[in-house]
Amino acid sequence: MRTKVIILLGVLFASTAVYAQQDTMLFDTPNGVYEVINHRFSSAIFMRSFMRVQAEIDAVIEKPILVPVPKDPGGGYTHEQHKSNYKHMYQAGLVYQITKDKKYVTYIDHMLLDYAALYPTLSLHPVKASSEPGRLFWQTLNESVWLVYTSIAYDCVREQIPAKDRAIIQKNVFYPMAEFIMQGTPNNKKTFNKMHNHGTWADTAVGLIGYTMGDKTLVDKALYGTERDGKGGFLLQLQKLFSPDGYYTEGPYYQRYAILPFMLFAQAINHYQPDLHIFQQRDSILLKAVKVLPALAYKQQFFLMNDALEKTLSSAELVAAFDIAYAVSKDPAFARFAMKQPDVLLSSAGLATALEMSRLAGEKAVAQQSVCLSDGPEGKQGAVAVLRHGASDGVCFVFKATSHGLSHGHFDKLSYSLFNHGEQILTDYGAARFLNVASKSGGRYTTENKTYAKQTVAHNTLVVDQTSNFDGSKKKASHFAPHIDYVDITNPESQIVVATDSNAYASLGVILKRTVAMLTIEKGEEPVIIDLMMADAKDHKMHTYDLPFHYSGQLIATSFDQKLYPDHLSALGTDNGYQHLWKESDTLIKEGGNRNVHFTFLIKKHFYSVNTTTLSDMGPIEAMHLRIGANDPSMNLRPEPVLMYRVQNKANHQLFASVLTTHGLYDLVGEKTTGSQSIVNDLQVSEEMDGTITFKFKYKNKLVVFTQTNKENHVKINYHL
Repeated sequence: MRTKVIILLGVLFASTAVYAQQDTMLFDTPNGVYEVINHRFSSAIFMRSFMRVQAEIDAVIEKPILVPVPKDPGGGYTHEQHKSNYKHMYQAGLVYQITKDKKYVTYIDHMLLDYAALYPTLSLHPVKASSEPGRLFWQTLNESVWLVYTSIAYDCVREQIPAKDRAIIQKNVFYPMAEFIMQGTPNNKKTFNKMHNHGTWADTAVGLIGYTMGDKTLVDKALYGTERDGKGGFLLQLQKLFSPDGYYTEGPYYQRYAILPFMLFAQAINHYQPDLHIFQQRDSILLKAVKVLPALAYKQQFFLMNDALEKTLSSAELVAAFDIAYAVSKDPAFARFAMKQPDVLLSSAGLATALEMSRLAGEKAVAQQSVCLSDGPEGKQGAVAVLRHGASDGVCFVFKATSHGLSHGHFDKLSYSLFNHGEQILTDYGAARFLNVASKSGGRYTTENKTYAKQTVAHNTLVVDQTSNFDGSKKKASHFAPHIDYVDITNPESQIVVATDSNAYASLGVILKRTVAMLTIEKGEEPVIIDLMMADAKDHKMHTYDLPFHYSGQLIATSFDQKLYPDHLSALGTDNGYQHLWKESDTLIKEGGNRNVHFTFLIKKHFYSVNTTTLSDMGPIEAMHLRIGANDPSMNLRPEPVLMYRVQNKANHQLFASVLTTHGLYDLVGEKTTGSQSIVNDLQVSEEMDGTITFKFKYKNKLVVFTQTNKENHVKINYHL
């Protein structure tokens, strides 16, 4: 039987193989491996990474190999064991390339033979929790990740594995797994050709195993789609998923996740098919995508935009991305980024990066700059603006005016978050998920991710009639994006962005416009944030407008007396995320009175205030203090505070004008408090018939006047003291 298998594969290779099989090529070139073997001791950084990995894999290979029958969801025993297996095979392959110790070959060979015995017996995974179930894992995505890492491991030791074992492994594991990922189910075929991070992992898995097995058909399908017509595949993803600035449409969290398969597959393409000039495509789009990653993080942690969890620039995906990017470009910026990571790759790319890191060790860190990164393949689907001031732990304001972000997007047009002193001040909830915690929805996204975290009210932006953008429809949202009207971030003392969204509330006839500005009023002091949130109701009907502020820390004071509900709590609404908000207090600020409202809160040593006013004819303002967690029987949501302002039954035009400030100091050790009161007062906002908005306020008794003129989509802004 095995003889027949070998003959069959021989015929197949005769018709499809075009790549040399004598040397490893996926993760490194033969010359690269030679460089590592002979020069690894010249870098203490490289050797530290090598010794850590070798110690870990040496401890593992002393234990029995475990390849269990799959039964658990994410976080369960079998799920985690199969993850560990591909990680350890990957480590063993890399260590073998450097040491040439055959024990690592034996480990991978025996492990893969066990998989060759198991995989043909598997049907779809028993956990029915995905529209794309895998066999080893509950979803096919994990199957693709397994094959990516295992392809590299196999390539490292392939020529040392006996020919009869290679035939069995390729016949029983790699070919059926590649076929399953490509079209094992109708949804798998859609995903393989899809512009999405799942598609990237799938294409990379099939492409890498195709290269190492010498199968041009598999490689072509990975590059050009299952029909090999260019309507799917890796090359099209390069065209569709990144903006010209390198921003990835699913957001920073998934840019981090997807950049690993992008860079691993591109590196292999560069080795096997250099004529494709993969790293030069679209004006070096992959290198741009890697370079913007630090711009999408604060204190090393990625912004929690869309379906995001806490991930940092030290994650394994970024180790590979920065090292490969440096090896390809020799741009020292990538080595500077890598200096904050715990390891380097065990390859010539990692060695080159480590040597450059040593050369740069005495240099002063480069300060992060403000950026406005366009979204969409042509850069015409909005943007995310990141406004920074001061040191790395200084003020950072993130204004999100992007496209929806595919299936991981949230309904939060023109939303923002704020960071300062190393903390998140005004928050983005991110995802409602407990990754790989089996007892929490199997480690998948919880129900509340859809019912709360994705909804508009879960973000710092305007909500109209207690409904979410695009009626909560991803299909509708995917067709539209905001328009960036004005950007000026060249002067760090005066950074301004204006954006309009005409489609989020098209069903209600409401257009949103938001102006955000980071201004330094007094030199040497922290800047203030000006926020003009506008809504135009073209249908001239009455609407309810809610403006929530999700904040961290402890509430200190409000400018209004709060009517509390100490004996009973009720949810603020019944759907669109409102069902998850407990109403803890409310206050009605009547029309005609003082329309200045503010609240102050404390985070560690610093006080923060949000001062808000509205147009004089806007009607009463209802101020509500809310807390996340209503209608959450499994307690999946974090009980975080929200301060919401509401204006009801206002036709035509709505305008909330706010100033966000940092002030004072709370010294608990020295028992001294200074500047706990808001430093902004006397807010006034007015609007002329021609659309000119004038916003005045006093900052420490200094009058600030901010003027915005909107004429025929042209924005002109002035401010003076």
